[in-house]
Amino acid sequence: MTSKSFVLELMERSKKYAISHTPSPVVADVPVSDRAHTVIFCCADGRIDPKLLFNLSLTDAVVLRNAGCGMPRNINDFLIFDEILELREVLIISHTDCGLTHFTDNIVYEGLKKRVTGHDKEIDEMYIGTFKNCSERVKSDVKFFKSHPLVRRELAEHTFGAVYDIKTGEVTIVES
Repeated sequence: MTSKSFVLELMERSKKYAISHTPSPVVADVPVSDRAHTVIFCCADGRIDPKLLFNLSLTDAVVLRNAGCGMPRNINDFLIFDEILELREVLIISHTDCGLTHFTDNIVYEGLKKRVTGHDKEIDEMYIGTFKNCSERVKSDVKFFKSHPLVRRELAEHTFGAVYDIKTGEVTIVES
């Protein structure tokens, strides 16, 4: 039984999109004052879409996403964007029912070791970042971010944490 690749289906969808596509401005055409000066860190889970959640336009914010919004995995990308865009504010968002709340780091480590044998040391050094409490996760991520030696102090002072409730759609600031 053969099934069509979803990636190939996505390529077909993109052809339909390209027909009515309006080109975005090139970076050089966007004045520095109009560029994004805020970065939003959030989970890669499709149930949290910052563009919809905050009604973002193209240059409102840079959105960085990964599994569970693990700040240690995001820091390098953040530093690049800060250098290029002169960021002014940071928002770190966790969300209820995150997939990483349903596992432990050890479960992920052990699963990887079974599938990718011979790389235990590399796997053990990976940051997984599972968690149980969204508010505590946000507080931890904000603390990590603010205390990172390469994060500018003035930016650390303008860093906020929040939790998105996937059932109600509400975003609540978490005091750290």
